Amino acid sequence: SPDKLRVCPGSEFKPLMDSINTLAKRTRKHARHLHETRSQFEAVLARMSDAVAVLDEAGVIIAHNPALTTMVKTRSTDSTGRHVLEAGLGLDVHEAVGRCLAGGATTPERFLARLADGLDVDVDLAPYVTAKGKRRLILVLHDVSALKNTERLLRDFVINASHQLRTPLTSIQGFAATLLDTPPEEPEQARGMLSTILKRSQEMSGVVTSLLHTASPQAGKTNPDATTR
Repeated sequence: SPDKLRVCPGSEFKPLMDSINTLAKRTRKHARHLHETRSQFEAVLARMSDAVAVLDEAGVIIAHNPALTTMVKTRSTDSTGRHVLEAGLGLDVHEAVGRCLAGGATTPERFLARLADGLDVDVDLAPYVTAKGKRRLILVLHDVSALKNTERLLRDFVINASHQLRTPLTSIQGFAATLLDTPPEEPEQARGMLSTILKRSQEMSGVVTSLLHTASPQAGKTNPDATTR
């Protein structure tokens, strides 16, 4: 090896040189292992869809993966050296980071937040201390905008369904109560009420069928059999 110390035969320093060479060999092996581990770690981070960043004791980003740039849509491809607020991570993240750093938090924290551009994210903050005693925070952002949008659609769906069903249901309840409490003497009048109840129940059935079709995973897909008829 070019880094190996050469010793002349019979030299009295041979045992010392052998020890130094053995130590150097172990050091090189350890360095290669660290390099491989770092490369693997960076490869995993680069392929993660979640944004990951390391913050210093001032809340400044000292390292991050490419997903952070994609998620916050910054003009620069590198947010290193920027404060979380400057990097577009929003007031919620900024305040949480401030609490963790000011309070000396030692346990992870999870919460929902909204970034500066309106993106909804699930946030994980994990504090740790380096070997040199410096405080750091690992920040992980998971995009939950699609989930939030689904929740909003579901809420609107329920509100719309309730509105469409309330009117015919109220009518049915009113006529049914009238028939039970004060039955009309004229058969035709009773028949008219029953006819209205039937009509309103059919309306409700149509609404339910429509809602079930809308909620079906197959909604909006073309039926291949129907297109050939």
